Order: sequence, then structure tokens, then C-alpha cells
Amino acid sequence: MLIVTGGIGAEEIFKALESTEEKILRKTKVKDPFVRPFQTEYPDLTENLNQTIQFPSSDETFGRATLAWRLPGHLWATHRRLLGLKLLGSYLTSTSLAPLMKDLVEIPNPLATDVDFDFQLFSDPTMDVLFKNVPVDRLDQVEKAFRESLDKLTVDNFDMDRMRTLSTSMAVGV
Repeated sequence: MLIVTGGIGAEEIFKALESTEEKILRKTKVKDPFVRPFQTEYPDLTENLNQTIQFPSSDETFGRATLAWRLPGHLWATHRRLLGLKLLGSYLTSTSLAPLMKDLVEIPNPLATDVDFDFQLFSDPTMDVLFKNVPVDRLDQVEKAFRESLDKLTVDNFDMDRMRTLSTSMAVGV
């Protein structure tokens, strides 16, 4: 590990390290060409995967469910789409009146105690919908309930004023 502080530019650092790197490469016999990490193209997903992973917990009556999608396109090329999805995730989950919270959490027999959107900003980004504290005997109901809640959204009941407010809040960093 190398930590550099001060007013030196990246080009100067790389130029200074170049001779050392060449010396190391001359002395090292490389059998296979080095593959840079995180540069691998992943194959397209051809089918859905539904997987249950058991893990220890102090309370085994509740679990966590995650629905996740690998988003098309590289992170650098999909910035606007990610911002739009982040805004939509906020609309769907940010308050107790948000559609997913209203349909899955704020009900007499809640499916979860919280629903949240998250993004993994890898070179190929992913979007996750997290359901927290789901009764273990109801984990298999999460995906269907999520899809039914989204299916209820229409042009007539989509609150564009709330979406505008969320968009403005997001733009100013609130």
C-alpha cells in the first residue's frame, strides 16, 4: 500500500514508480497474463434465481428478504437511469404513506417492518429492494406482495406532486 499526500500530481507519481515496476516485472516470471480485477464482463442472466440463505440470528422468527436486479449497462453510462430509479425507490418507500410501506408495512399484519431501495454501484450496477424483519414463515410471500403493490400503481394514483417534492429534495441534497 502506498499513501501519498501533498501537492504532487498523479502523473508524477506514476512516472516515479515506472522504473520500479519495470524492475519488478523483469525479475518476475509471469505464467498467465494479469487480469485486472473488476474488468471482467459478466454474462447476461438467462433465468431468475430464488435462493434462501440460512444465517445465525438472535431471533430466528424473523428474516430478511432481498429482491435484486442487475441493471443493464455500465455504471458510467447509466448515471441518469440510476438517479431516476433512486427517485422512484424514494417515492415507493420513503414515508409511511409511500406505496410499498402502505401496502406491506403499515397494515394490521405487516409483511415487514421496513422496505428500502439500495444500489450496488459496481461496474454493472445492481438495484436491491430490502425487506427487513419479515416473519420467517412469510418469506415466500415477499416477491408476490411486492409485485402486487407495484401493479396497483397507475397514472391515476401516482402522486406527481409528491414525486416533484422528492425530486427537488434530491436535487438540493436534503
